[in-house]
Amino acid sequence: MSVLFFLVIASILAIVVGRVGTVLFQKTEFDHI
Repeated sequence: MSVLFFLVIASILAIVVGRVGTVLFQKTEFDHI
């Protein structure tokens, strides 16, 4: 497994987790208000 491949997978996971986290955070904020 090459390092470049690992970096690509890591960045994709980071983007997905970031987007999902943002959506969940906005939902909790909206429900809180």
